[in-house]
Amino acid sequence: MFDNLFQVGIKPDHEPWLKDRINAANKVFVLLVVIVVLNIFTSFSLFSTIIISYLVIGLIVTFMAEWALYAGFHVAARITMAIIPVFISSIIQGAVQQVGGQASAQSWAFILLFQAMPFVLFASQEKTYRRITIGINVALALSYELFNQWIETEKPLPTSFIEGYITFITAIFMLIGLLFSMDSIFEKTQSGVLELIKNIEKEKEEQRKAQEELNKTLDELKVAKLEDEKRTWMSNGLADFLATMRKDTNIKNLYDILVPHIVKFVNANQAGLFVYYDDEKVLKLVSAYAYSRKKYIEKSIKPGDGLVGQCYLERDKIFMTQVPDNYIEITSGLGESNPRCILLVPLINNDKVEGIIELASFHIFDKYEMEYLDKVAEAMGSFISNARISEQTQILLKQAQEMTEQMRSQEEEMRQNMEEMQATQEEFLRKEQNYIQKINQLGGSV
Repeated sequence: MFDNLFQVGIKPDHEPWLKDRINAANKVFVLLVVIVVLNIFTSFSLFSTIIISYLVIGLIVTFMAEWALYAGFHVAARITMAIIPVFISSIIQGAVQQVGGQASAQSWAFILLFQAMPFVLFASQEKTYRRITIGINVALALSYELFNQWIETEKPLPTSFIEGYITFITAIFMLIGLLFSMDSIFEKTQSGVLELIKNIEKEKEEQRKAQEELNKTLDELKVAKLEDEKRTWMSNGLADFLATMRKDTNIKNLYDILVPHIVKFVNANQAGLFVYYDDEKVLKLVSAYAYSRKKYIEKSIKPGDGLVGQCYLERDKIFMTQVPDNYIEITSGLGESNPRCILLVPLINNDKVEGIIELASFHIFDKYEMEYLDKVAEAMGSFISNARISEQTQILLKQAQEMTEQMRSQEEEMRQNMEEMQATQEEFLRKEQNYIQKINQLGGSV
C-alpha cells in the first residue's frame, strides 16, 4: 500500500531527480499525518482545544497538499508540505510560551529540525523554490510571538514529565522519519550517480571499441588503398613497358630504350641486360645503364660464372641485400658506393632462359616492385624469343631469296646456253644444206 502511496503524483515523463523529490514528498505527507495526529492526541490530554483546532487545520492543509501533488501541482504541494511542520511548531511554541515566559526547548527543536525540510523536498535544480520555502520557514519561526498573542488557552499549558516524554518521542520519530526520507533520496541519488558513472564507463568502453573498430577499418581502407595503388602502378607500368617495346623495330636500339625505362620506373640506380647466345654458349651484355647515362661495356659470361651465370643455371631470381664489397659500385655526383641491394631476374620463355636482367639500387625493392619486374622479365623473355625467331626467319628468308636469285641466274644462263646451242644447231643445219646443194650441183654437171 505504501509503495503505491509513495508514487502519487509521479509521471513517466518526469526526470529521475523530480521523481525522487515527489516520492520524498509522499513520505513527508505520511510523516506529517502521523505527527499531527500524535500532537492532536497530546493536545486532548492537555485540554488545549485552541491548539487542536490549529492542528486540525494543519492536517486538512496537509491532505490538500497531497491532493495537489496527485493533481500534478507538485511545486505548490511541496512548498506547502515544507511549511506546515514549521507552522505547526511555531503555533505550539506560541501556545506553550506565556507572555513574558520562557520558550519551549522542544518546540524550538522542532522548528530548527524542520528547517531542513526544503532541502529534502527540493533538488539542487530547484534553488529558487528552495530559497522561497526557507525564507517562509524562517519568517514563521520568528513569528512565534505573534502566534502567542493570537492564541488564548483556557489555562496555562503544564510542562509535565509526560509532555516532555511525548515531545521527545515525537521528535525522535520525526527525526528518524526525516532522516529516512533524506537517506532514501541520497541513496537514490548515489544509485543514480553510480548508474551514471557506470553508464559513462560503459559508453567510454563502447566509444573505445568503436574507435578501435574505426581505426581498424581505416587501417584496412589504407591497406586496401595502398594495394589498389600498387596494382594500378603495376598495371600502368606494364602497359607503358609493352607500349615502349613497340616503339622501335631495331632490337639493339630497343634494348637501349627498355633498360633505362626499367631503371627509372622502379627507381633503381643501374642495370644490365644479358642475352644468352646459344651458338656461343655465353651470356652477353647487350645494354647497360647507370645514373641517366648509358654504359658502353662489352662483357660475356659463361653459365655458372658469377651471380649472372648462377641465375641462368638456377632459373630463378636472386635477391641480395648484403652486397659483397667490390661486387659493383654505383657512381654518382657524390662519388662511388656500394648499392643496398642487387636483384637478378631470369628472362624465361617456354621454359628456356633467354637472358638475365641485373639491377642495383640504393633502396631495397618492395615486393610489388619485384612482382612488376617478374612480369617485365616474362615480357622481355617472350620478346627476345620472338626477336630470335624473327631474326632466324629473316636469315632464312634472305637465304631463300639468295637461292632464288641464284636459281634465276642459273636458269638465265641455261636459257642463254640453250639459245646459243639452238643457234649453233641452226647454223650447222644451214651449212649442211648448203653443202648438200653444192654436192647436188656438182653431180648434175657430171
